[in-house]
Order: sequence, then structure tokens, then C-alpha cells
Amino acid sequence: MADTKRYQVIDGPLSIRDAANGSRTGRSLSQGQEVTVQGDAVIAGNYVWLHHTDGWSAMGTADGTKAYMVDISDRDPNAKRRFRVTANVLSIRTAANGLRISAKLYKNNEIEVYPESRTVEDGHIWWQHDKGWSAERNTTGSAVYMKEILETSSTSTTPTTKTPETTSQPTPSTIPATWTGIKELQVKISVKVRNRPSTDSRVMVIKTIARGAVLNCNMNTLTEADGYYWVRHDDGWSAIQSTNGNLVFLVEPGSIPGLIAIGANGPKAEDLPDYRAMFTALPVKLADIQWFQYFGNNMFAMRNGANFGYDRYSQGLHGGLDFGNSNSPKAIFAGLEAEFVKADYSRRNNTKIYLKKGDYTIIYQHITSARQFSPGQTITPDTQLAMIEHHSINNGWDHLHLEIRFMDNWIINPLLLMTEDVYNTLVGRFDPDKPNTGYKSNFPKSTKNFFYHTPTWSKWVTPLDQPMIKLAGDIIGPRAELDKSEW
Repeated sequence: MADTKRYQVIDGPLSIRDAANGSRTGRSLSQGQEVTVQGDAVIAGNYVWLHHTDGWSAMGTADGTKAYMVDISDRDPNAKRRFRVTANVLSIRTAANGLRISAKLYKNNEIEVYPESRTVEDGHIWWQHDKGWSAERNTTGSAVYMKEILETSSTSTTPTTKTPETTSQPTPSTIPATWTGIKELQVKISVKVRNRPSTDSRVMVIKTIARGAVLNCNMNTLTEADGYYWVRHDDGWSAIQSTNGNLVFLVEPGSIPGLIAIGANGPKAEDLPDYRAMFTALPVKLADIQWFQYFGNNMFAMRNGANFGYDRYSQGLHGGLDFGNSNSPKAIFAGLEAEFVKADYSRRNNTKIYLKKGDYTIIYQHITSARQFSPGQTITPDTQLAMIEHHSINNGWDHLHLEIRFMDNWIINPLLLMTEDVYNTLVGRFDPDKPNTGYKSNFPKSTKNFFYHTPTWSKWVTPLDQPMIKLAGDIIGPRAELDKSEW
């Protein structure tokens, strides 16, 4: 009797039979599925059959010309896995089932994926690679987008006892000796935080930290376990890298081109890609803007933030710019060059269009008459996207809410991404120092009408001096820090 082995389907789906070359059970093994095999292979009906936990399936043809499954019993669990794209075009996402980025994979492209990244989300199996995340297949195996490249080791599909490897093993990697004491390290790819330094399934996964974040790591806790180097930081334990160096999670801040450092309070404004350069035009023509709301610590958020859900998603502050016109619907333009992602019609009075540019997601909200575009289509600054939703059309909100998200975790002040000319045009029309005229009854101590500013609160009171807002983070600002008696 042979030892228990693991096999993986490399040409599925494969039917499951009730015996070797027996009757079909109506079930199948999907592409990429792994099974446990016990016992010797059986040749019947010109095929080699294996008995697995769900029944019998063909491993390949008896003459060795075709393989459907391969032995993966001795596969290194820490080694990268390689896939070949079978779809004509395969999208790359920011996360498993996340937003599409502009880059794509094409048929016959080969990519290496990180072995621990396998994620089941929205009915698909996702893998992370150097460019982002891509789907291998749907969970039923009826749609396959890429197939793993595996060596079959011989022309025969009959299982044999494997001889010891004669090739040299990967050279162990080490952590730099200069990494001592409390060391700042940046997340290169999303990393899990655990309560102990181990990949054991019984160890609690506390959270996942997105790429770009900078962690304060105590290098005195450096530990080697389960094929990884681990370190403790403020949130728990995370792997720095695999001991063979094939998979790296944490690196020197700033050492990855294009990956900016993100601290506890978000990225620095001047480090942002396309800082003061991305928006080359306003999304609503200046003549069509009747009223306006600034980002961050504005008076509307101070009065209405709790009622409009700001406390749950934008730390109690205003997470965008509002371009309002309560007289008539007005056209909305992109204002920048980006890639179309989707239009979202899921909520009444809250239709949205999503664009993508690098690590930015640009959201145009409270719109109507959204124009049709193809995913991935290039959008230019003068492309008309939609109209401002209006009470005369659908009892709407009479404004465009423009929101910018960065790396899916931070809400960015759109003014930081506008050219100097565009910015000056806007603030020249809507004076940020306008005295408080509309909120005197609610907040009589505020000296400004756009931003909350009192003798006891002088933080975040100008257009560009606003915080980076953490998506779904804790409430910050005057409602969080001041007693109501000070309002």
C-alpha cells in the first residue's frame, strides 16, 4: 500500500467515478483542486486512475501522453507558484475582488504568485503577485482564467517513488545585521498580523495590514519559525520574509519604487503621486458651481456628520469636495486622465462612477444620466461622465460629491491633487476665510463659515491644512476632542 500523497488537477474539470473507469457520480474535480490520494494507481480503460477522498478520477492516459493530475506531495509550501494565463485578457486588482488597475495580463503571460495569498472571495479564487491580485478561476471550476504550471517529472503518468533531489537547495536568506532595536519597516505586500510567530492554523490572525504602511518593529524579538523570520510590532507579530528570501513582506521604507511610506496618520501630502498635478480641470465648470463644500473639518460635517454616517467611514469629517447647484442639473467632467472602472447604481440617490489612476480611486457621487464606458477605457479631463443629480429629476442632492481614495485605506483631500491654476480658481471663487454667516445659531463661536474655527479650536482651518482621513477610522476633529460646552 502506497503512502498518502497529494495531487493537483492541472487539466480540469475531471469527472469523479464510483470505481476505476466506473460510472460517473455527477460530481467533478475542478481546475487547480488538490486531493489526498491513498493507495496505488490502477490502470483501466486506457487510463491511470487514482482513488481520492471523493471517489476515483483519471490521473492521465496509460500511454503517458496526457496528464490530468500531478503529484505535489513534496512541493515546498514556501516557494512561489507559477501560473500561465489562459484567458484572452485578465484584470489585475488592488485586492482579492478589489478595484481594477490599469495594468492587465494577457493570454500565455506567466506570473509567480505568493503561496499564502490564496483567497476565496465573491465566488472566485484569487492570488497575489508582484503587480496586484488576479483570479485563477471561479470556485466551481466552470470558468478558468489561468492554470498553474507544474512539472510532470516524466513522460509516464504512473505514480513512482520519488528519488531524492540532487539539485541544490535555495540559499538561506538573512536579516540585515544593521536592523537593530526599534526599526521602521514598510509593508511591501499585504501582511497578516498574528498573536504568535507561526503559520499554524490555530494561531489567531488579528488583522491584515495593507502595503505601504510603516511599522515600528522591535528587532530584539526577531524569531525564526515555520520557514519565516518574524518580528513583533505595535499590532502583533508579522513575517518579515521567508527564510529562503522568496517571499518578502517588510522592507526598508522608501526602497520600493513608487511605494510611498504611510505612517499612522497617513501619507505625507508632498509624497503623494501626482501631488498638485493630477486634476488639470474642475469636474464641474466654475460658472455652474452655485455653492461649495471643502474637504475635512468643515461646518457641514460639524453639524450633520453624525447623521450622514461620517462617523463610520470618514472619521467624522467631510471626505470630499461638494460642487453644488440647486437651480438646475449641470454636467460633470472627469477633470483628470484615468481609467474607467464601473458605475454603481446600488443605492437610490447615490449613483456613483469609479475611475482608477495608479493607487487612486476617484469617486463621483450623487449623479444621474451616467454615460456608458467599458472597464479599462481611458477617460480624459474633458470627458463628460454624468449630470449632477437634482430634485427636479429624482429628488436628489443637487451636488457632486468628489472623493479620492488612496490604496483603499485613506481618503485624500482632492485639492492636494489639483494643479495650482485649478486650485486658485476654486478658492478664489469660494473664499475659505468667509466669516460665519450660516451657522451662527448652531456654532456661534466659529469665526469661519467653511471651516470650524474657534478660540479653542484652530487646527485644520485652511483648504490644504486638512488631515488624511483613514477609511472607517476612529472619529477625530472638534466633535471628538472638544466638550460640547466649547462649541
